[in-house]
Amino acid sequence: MGPAYNSNKPENALGRAKELVSLNKIDSALYLLHEVLVARKYKTWSLVYEAVCLYYLTLCVKEGRFREMKDGLHQYRNMTQVAAPGSLSKVCKALVEMSKAKIRVPSSSDDSSSDKNSILTGDLEDSASPESVLMSTMTTTYDETVAEKRDILPHLKFLWEVYRCVLDILRTSTKLEGLYHEFAGMAFNFCATYRRKTEFRRLCDLLRSHLVNFYKYGATPESRLANANKLKGWEGWTQQSIENHLETRFIQLEVAGNLEQYSEGFRTVEDIYGIMCLDKRPPRAKLMATYYSRLSKVFWVSANFLFNAYATYKHYTLTRDFNKNLGEEERRNMQGEVVLAGLCIGWKGEGEGDQERNMRMATLLGFNSSPSRKAFLSELKNAVEPDTKKSILLSVDTAVASLHSILEENSDPLAIIQNAKPLLDEISTHPTYGKYTPAIRNALLNKFLKLLSGVYHAITIDGLMDLVAPLSINKGDLEAVVYTASRAGLLEVKIDHKGGCIRFGEQDVESDGIRRQLSTLCRSLTGICDDIEAPDEAKEQEEREIFFAKIKYGMDDENKRTLERTKLIEERKLEAERLHQEEVKEKAEKKRIRDEEKKKEQEAKIARDAKMREREKQIKIANEMENTRKKNLLAKLGKNIDDYEVQDLKKLDADALSKEHTEKILKKKDDAERKLKEHAKRLDYTVRAFRTEEQELLKKLKQEQDEKETREWEDNQAERRKLHKAKWEKDRQLKEIFSKLHVFEFMDSFQDKIMDQRRKEHEEAVAAAEAEAHSAACEAQLERARSRRDEEIRRDREEEQRKVREEQERKIQAEQDRIREEERKAQEEKDSWNSVGRSGKLQETSGGGGGGAYRPPARDEGGAPSRGSSYGSGRTSGEGGYTTRTHKLTFFK
Repeated sequence: MGPAYNSNKPENALGRAKELVSLNKIDSALYLLHEVLVARKYKTWSLVYEAVCLYYLTLCVKEGRFREMKDGLHQYRNMTQVAAPGSLSKVCKALVEMSKAKIRVPSSSDDSSSDKNSILTGDLEDSASPESVLMSTMTTTYDETVAEKRDILPHLKFLWEVYRCVLDILRTSTKLEGLYHEFAGMAFNFCATYRRKTEFRRLCDLLRSHLVNFYKYGATPESRLANANKLKGWEGWTQQSIENHLETRFIQLEVAGNLEQYSEGFRTVEDIYGIMCLDKRPPRAKLMATYYSRLSKVFWVSANFLFNAYATYKHYTLTRDFNKNLGEEERRNMQGEVVLAGLCIGWKGEGEGDQERNMRMATLLGFNSSPSRKAFLSELKNAVEPDTKKSILLSVDTAVASLHSILEENSDPLAIIQNAKPLLDEISTHPTYGKYTPAIRNALLNKFLKLLSGVYHAITIDGLMDLVAPLSINKGDLEAVVYTASRAGLLEVKIDHKGGCIRFGEQDVESDGIRRQLSTLCRSLTGICDDIEAPDEAKEQEEREIFFAKIKYGMDDENKRTLERTKLIEERKLEAERLHQEEVKEKAEKKRIRDEEKKKEQEAKIARDAKMREREKQIKIANEMENTRKKNLLAKLGKNIDDYEVQDLKKLDADALSKEHTEKILKKKDDAERKLKEHAKRLDYTVRAFRTEEQELLKKLKQEQDEKETREWEDNQAERRKLHKAKWEKDRQLKEIFSKLHVFEFMDSFQDKIMDQRRKEHEEAVAAAEAEAHSAACEAQLERARSRRDEEIRRDREEEQRKVREEQERKIQAEQDRIREEERKAQEEKDSWNSVGRSGKLQETSGGGGGGAYRPPARDEGGAPSRGSSYGSGRTSGEGGYTTRTHKLTFFK
C-alpha cells in the first residue's frame, strides 16, 4: 500500500514525488501523483497540474506502465477538456514524443537483418508466435534475436497502445479535432514504417467505430443533445471537420495500398463515401484530386486495372479544373497516363463476372454506372478538352496515340507485334509511362491471340514463338498468357503439347470423359478381375443360408436379452436422472441463497453510494450555480472574470453585486432616454427646415419635367403618324400589284380544291373507321360468348371435383368410424377375456375342477392346436355369438 499523501497540494506532491524517484521508489511516486490527479479536493485546473501530469507520464513511459499511464491521462482529460484544452494537447504531444524516443530499430546491415526485421512483423499482442518458435529452431543467432525482441517489441507495443489511448481520448473533442487527426496520421505512419498489418487493421476498426458513433449519436442536434454523455465536447459536423476526416481516410487508403491490405482499402472507400454524403456541398476539387490519385495507386497495386483507369481519369479531370497553372508537358503526361490506363484493361474487364460488386464500387467512387473497357474508351473518345476543344486522344503523345490505334483499330495479327514493339520500347523508357509497359504487353498479347484465333484454326507453338519474338517472351510466359486469356473467357483454346501446336475454337477441355477418367478405369479393371477369377455362387448361397438359419434359431434368446438390457438401461437412466435433478436443485438453492445475500449487500452499497453522490452533486451544483451567478454579474458590471479565483468568488456577496448591477442598469436606462429625447427634438427641427427650403425647388423641377414630357410626346406622335402613312402606301401598292396578277382569285380556287380533297379523305376515313368498329364489335361479342362457355365448363368441372372430393371424404370418415368401432370391440373382448381368465384361475385354486376350469387346447400329432379347439382361433365365446379377435406376433431382432 502506498503512502497516504492525498491531502497534499499538487505542488507539494510534485516535489515529494521527485524525492521518491531519487530514492528509487518509483511505485510510491506513481501512486502519489496518481492520487493527486484523481483527488476531488483540488479539481480546478491550474498550471501546476500540467507539470504533475507530464512528470507522471514520464515515469510511466520510463517504466513501461501502460495501464497507469492510460488511467492518469483519462483523469487529466476530465480535468482539462473544457477548462484548458491547450494543456491537454501539450501533454498528449509530449507523451507521443517520449514513447517514440524509446524505440531503437535494429540496423539491417548485418547478416541477421532478416531475423531482426521478422521481429517487427509479428503480433504485438502475442508474446510467442508460431513463427518465432519455428525461427528459434532454424537460426544460429537465436540468443541475439531474443535479446533484440526483448529490447524492441515492448517499446513498439507501448507506442501502439499510446496511439490508441490518445485517439480514444481526443475523439469527441471538437477543439482538439486537428490534433486527433494529426495523431491518426502518425499512427498510420507507424504502421507503414514498421509493416504492422495487424495493428493497421485494428487502427482502421478503431477509427471506424469512432465514425459510427458520430453517425449514430450526432447526426442531428436533437440526437447530440440526447446523447451528450456519449459525445461530450463534440459540437457536430462542420465543413472543416468533414475535410479533416477525408484527409485522414486518404492517408489510410494510401497506407492500405502500401501494406497490401486491399480489403481494408475497399472498406476505407466506403467510409469516404459515407463522409462525403454528410455535406450537401461537394468537397474541394484539390482534395478530391488527392483522393483519386491515391485511389488509383491502390487499384494499380491490386491489379484492378478497370477502376485504376477510372480513378486516373477522375484525377486528371479534377486536376485540370482546379489547377489553372498546369503546364503543357505535365498535362500531356497525365493525358497519356489516362489513355494507357484504359488500354491496360482486359477485354473482359476486371472482375466483370461480379457485376453487382462492380456496380456498388462504381457508385461509391462516382464513376460510370456500368464500368467496362468499352465504356471507358468510348468516354475518352467523346471527351473534349475545354480549352483546346479537342479529344484527349488527339492531345496525347504520338507513341501513346499510335499504341491506342494499334490495340483498338488494327486487325492484322501478323503485323500487330512488329508495329507495337518500337512504341513499347519508347514507352518503357519514359519516366511516367514506364510502369504501364508490362500490362500493355499483356493486353497486346491478348489482342494478338484474339485476332489469331479468328484467322487460324491451329498454329504451331514454334511458329507462335517466332511471331512474338520481338517481345522477348519465353514459352512459359506465353503459355501463362494463353491460359489466363482462356480462363477469362477471351479465347477458346487448347494447347496440344503432343502435336506441338495450339488449337483455337470450341474445345471441351473439361468434358465428362476427362473428368470421370479414373471412375471409368476402375469399372473396367473390376470387370477384368471378375473375368479372370469368377466368384463361386453356390458357396456364397450356402454361406448365406447358414447365416440366416443361425439368425432364425437365436431370435427368441436375442429378443429376451434385448428386452432385459433395455429395461436395465432405462432403470439406470432414471436413477441417474433422479440423482442429477437432486444435485441441480441443491446447487440452485445454494446459488439462490448466495445471490440473495449478495444482492442485498449490493443494494445497500448502491443506496449508500447513491445518497453520498446525490449529496455531493447537490452541493457541487449549488456552488457552481452560485459561482456562475456571480460571474454573470461581474461580467455585466464590466469586470474581468479571469482575475477572480474560486476563493475570491466565495468572498463576494451575490446580493450586493445584484444591487449594484440593478443601479447601473437604471442609470444607463435614464441616460439613454434623455439622449433619445434630445435627439428626437433636434431631428424634428432639422426635418422641418429641410422641407421648408425644398418647396420652391420641387415646384421648379415639376414644371421642367412636364415641359420635357410634353415635347417628347409630340415628337413621338409625329414619328408614329409618319411611319403609319409609309406603311399604308406600301400595302396599297402591293394590293394593286396582286390584283393585276389575279393572285386573290388563284388563292380562292386553290383553297376550294384543297378543301374538296380533304373532305373526300375524311369521308373515306370515317367509312373505314365504322367498318373497323363493326368488326371489333363482332369479335368482342364472339369473345364474350367463348368466355361464358369456358366459365360454364369450369363451374361444371369444379362441381364434379367437389362431389368426388366429398365422396372421398365420406368414405375416409366411414373407414375411420369402422376402425374405431373394431378397436372398441377388440378392447371389450380383451376385457371380457381377462375377466374369464381370472375367474377360471380362482375356481382352480378353490379345488373346483368343473367345467369352468382352464383346459389346455388339444393338439394334433405335430404339436399344433387342433382345429376344434378354441385356442389360436380367431373367435372366443361370448354372450349372443362370437367376437372376432386379432393376434399379433412381434419379433425382436
